Amino acid sequence: MGSALSTHLLDQGVAVHALTRRKDKAQSQDPSEAGKRYFHWDPARKQLDAACLNGVTGIVHLAGESIGGGRWTARRKKVLLESRIDSIRLIFDALRLSPVPHQVHTVVSASATGIYQPHPEHILVEDSPVGNGFLAEVCQAWEQTIQQGGAELGLRTVMLRSGVVWSREGGMYAQLADMTRRFPAVIPGSGRQWMPWVHIQDAVRAYAMALYSDRMEGPYNLVAPDSITLGDFMHALAENLEKKVWLPPVPAPFVRLGLGEMSSLLLDSMKVSPSRLMLAGFNFYYPTATEAFRDLQN
Repeated sequence: MGSALSTHLLDQGVAVHALTRRKDKAQSQDPSEAGKRYFHWDPARKQLDAACLNGVTGIVHLAGESIGGGRWTARRKKVLLESRIDSIRLIFDALRLSPVPHQVHTVVSASATGIYQPHPEHILVEDSPVGNGFLAEVCQAWEQTIQQGGAELGLRTVMLRSGVVWSREGGMYAQLADMTRRFPAVIPGSGRQWMPWVHIQDAVRAYAMALYSDRMEGPYNLVAPDSITLGDFMHALAENLEKKVWLPPVPAPFVRLGLGEMSSLLLDSMKVSPSRLMLAGFNFYYPTATEAFRDLQN
């Protein structure tokens, strides 16, 4: 997401300051990325090059260890939460301690539809009940930290609760596509669970809009209007890749046994509405799964 958003903003003539934990990358600028500068940070050690804030008017917070990067052990849960909370607190602290008045007026943060209480049929909107699982706890803590810090500093804050971001470059879509190219597609659980999703290009455009639209504030569901079940998604993915689907679906208990608590990423059913985002003036380039698949398979 960070790379795609940077490219989009640079194409629009917007200068980008990117944070990296690699000191070598921060010390050498890539000539091919004109308008983009890298600055070193290490949230775990509370290190941040404060020069990254010079001339900055908006901040996009995408930091955080990958939710799907491994089983949710007690240790990994701690890392998943702290990597999000500590990193944005480090930025807020830098703004508070800045020796000169900063120019930042907006913070746009990632969040996830995993904040909601799963439901097989109810359409979920921004004020729908929140869940009580680990992912919901992480999202709530993340959003509360963003809102609290923004309020203390007088900043406009926007939280984009995205579904699964479909991209060829990485994430869940790319992983499932890679597996389906090598093996028959597998449907976890009943396959009837709703999977909120959004095309990478629409996600990037929504972040850019949130940066510059003063009318936007608070949480927004960043999902495509066209709902799709995980079973239909896997069938469509297999068809587009000219592969077969392994039948019958893998029973939910076996998925839970293999993935533990992380199985909620595949088994929870959420039918999420982007109506608030659309009322703010956002138009999707890829509103349907068919259009998104067509683009991603080209």
